[in-house]
Amino acid sequence: MAENKQKIKWRVNFFDIAVIVVVIAAVLIFLKVTSSRTANSSANTSVTYTVEVNGVRIGASAKIREGDVVTDNIRKFNIGNVVSFDVSPAKRLVSDPVAGEMKYVDLPNCEDVILVISAKAYESDEEIIVDGGYTIKAGYGVNLSGPDYSLTGYITHIERS
Repeated sequence: MAENKQKIKWRVNFFDIAVIVVVIAAVLIFLKVTSSRTANSSANTSVTYTVEVNGVRIGASAKIREGDVVTDNIRKFNIGNVVSFDVSPAKRLVSDPVAGEMKYVDLPNCEDVILVISAKAYESDEEIIVDGGYTIKAGYGVNLSGPDYSLTGYITHIERS
């Protein structure tokens, strides 16, 4: 009986090589992503960014004060302090079918607010994370709340100091 037992030989085939290549690639990608976040990040960079909020009801902007600590309204991350703000009448671009052109019209009972927010941040090649853990990028939507107000807008400008 011992004579009938044969040794099983493992032979390398294409499928084995493909699996090994995929595993090695996944490990290399994981190491590159984790090392780039730690090696290239600089701590305690000062960042000033602008948030544009459109269509705020008249009077709501009166609650905004310079120096207010603002947080993310959803995850409650600290996203910085209000440095300054500017209030202007709300305007929207609409189509005029009679004239066949686009024009700006005033929105009644609304105003646009531009907030300038300053925060300490950690910066890497791909992203900026403010001290509270909130990632900021131009074009990102922001749900922010202050001491007695809540606003939704977009980041329009980021300035590193």
